[in-house]
Amino acid sequence: MTGKELLALLRQKGFALPIVLVTVHDDLSERVNALRLGADDYLVKPFNFDELLARLRAVLRRTLSKRPLRLGSLEIDPGQRSVSRAGQSIDLTPREFEVLWVLVQAQERTITRKELLYRVWNMNFEPGTNFIQVHVSRLRQKLEPVEGFRIETVRGQGYRLSSVPGAGPSPAPGLQPAFS
Repeated sequence: MTGKELLALLRQKGFALPIVLVTVHDDLSERVNALRLGADDYLVKPFNFDELLARLRAVLRRTLSKRPLRLGSLEIDPGQRSVSRAGQSIDLTPREFEVLWVLVQAQERTITRKELLYRVWNMNFEPGTNFIQVHVSRLRQKLEPVEGFRIETVRGQGYRLSSVPGAGPSPAPGLQPAFS
């Protein structure tokens, strides 16, 4: 089965996962046909790895921006970059939202300070300040109590969203689409 045949089959079966085709075919009609079949993007070999990463991030941004998520009592809409609890908007700065979004995407995996620095501030070095702690502290003040979850400091490692035992049923693995 060719990649385009697999793509067509997946789309026919209703799979909505993002798909980036990487191929040697550089013909315009090939690219247009792949996009018509349901590819989210198309990259011709040989390619630059940085371009591949940028395209994958763009596809994920477009895909994820369509799906609000529920985290305990919070509804997080990455497309609108908004957070609300019981219909009441919670005012977050852009960086606070980014920190929350990185933690949400990790789904209870610990995110290191280094990873937060890179993903939120695009820094590849430790600045020697406590601005990450300040942002996390402000985020906690604005969001907590979050029914069923908390932002946990993992000493010497980083941060994670963790389930609060006994807080009632929580969606596994901690997140679910907010269908409304």
